[in-house]
Amino acid sequence: MKADLKFPVNIFPPLLKRIISETNSAYSFPVSYIGSSLLIALSTAIGNSCCLRVNRTRVERGIIYLHLVGEPGSVKSHPLRFALGPIIERDIKVRQEYSEKYRQYQGEVRSGGSPVKPKCRQRIVQDVTIEGLMKILADNPIGVCFFCDEATGFLGNLNRYHAGGNDENKILSIFNCLPIFIDRSGMDEKLTIATPFVNIAATIQPKVFARYYSGRLQENGLLCRIMAIYNDGPDEMPFDSDNDIPQELIDQWKQILQSMLDYEKGYYELGEAEYTLTEDAKAAYSSWSDITTERMNREEPVSMREFFQKIKSYVYRTALVLQVLEEVCENKKSEGKVGGHSMIKATIFGNYLLENARKTLDIIPYSNEAGSAKYRELLAFLPSSFTKSEANAIAEQLQISESTVDKFCKEQQGITIRKTAFGKYEKIPK
Repeated sequence: MKADLKFPVNIFPPLLKRIISETNSAYSFPVSYIGSSLLIALSTAIGNSCCLRVNRTRVERGIIYLHLVGEPGSVKSHPLRFALGPIIERDIKVRQEYSEKYRQYQGEVRSGGSPVKPKCRQRIVQDVTIEGLMKILADNPIGVCFFCDEATGFLGNLNRYHAGGNDENKILSIFNCLPIFIDRSGMDEKLTIATPFVNIAATIQPKVFARYYSGRLQENGLLCRIMAIYNDGPDEMPFDSDNDIPQELIDQWKQILQSMLDYEKGYYELGEAEYTLTEDAKAAYSSWSDITTERMNREEPVSMREFFQKIKSYVYRTALVLQVLEEVCENKKSEGKVGGHSMIKATIFGNYLLENARKTLDIIPYSNEAGSAKYRELLAFLPSSFTKSEANAIAEQLQISESTVDKFCKEQQGITIRKTAFGKYEKIPK
């Protein structure tokens, strides 16, 4: 049974539920946009200070690649700015302090001294290339959030100065919590980022979303790593209003984020705090995963299964964030355990993400089921039933190689075509 495409506000404690309700009422923030914005702000504040060890070989961090998808005028940017606001305010002060320290540093260098170069411990980055982002990460091992009002600011910088998908590979590696090594000629030093942490917080229009992600970014797996969130309210534009929410709510939100940002001190002194799963949490995750896997295999197209694999990671990550949030809100001493209640909430959120993934596949013109652009072109010209030799003949007319046809017949079996006999195939009806 499909879940309702409504953001599950009950995953949050009362204070955050009230923030969602009040901002929806006063500012017309769609519940889904403000709810997911609060989540990525919490994750950004935590950064690498906490991680979740799933087993001996797997560690999950709270990394989120968020796109708020909506038409112009659907109030996409404001929820992100509201949620990240306290962290942005913090960064303004950090940058000012850094500028002063850097001026002092330059003065000491000019005087013949050998001072230690200061580092800007920022949490938010905006106008930066992927290479620049890597340098910032080297100075900020706790992690950052790449915040851009329009996702085109992020997408447009991918491979801007480097061909061959190098930037994309870094973004894929970061999502998978893999280390990054940069050994490039002309650099003064080698960069080693052992545990890169980058959140992506962006907005995007559906048509732009489809244009960017229907090609290579779909095929390399970036699309299914994106937490695409859609407006779960009315489509009409909101009326202008001079309403406001109570200042006490804003202050309390600032305090929650500040408490998580304060984990930074412990991180730089002692390293990351490693959480593990309680037996109840393991059981809750296994039950959800088993039930959903069975449904995927029985009902869902291959493209949904690919999304599901990444949503599994988001369930672990959300459980970690919700556990830390609970400890902060209830002023509880951490036991380094993600409990069953946090995991149950995370699986509910996972179901919500699956419904959003279906929405994504509705607006992306070609899913991974159709493979590459050449695959799609070949598929469009093939008859409902065909032989391998017929496919080769059609491919020749389309200037597609026989080797591509061979790969197509192997890789697309069970997806867009099925084998009926030796050398004979038929299309699978959509």
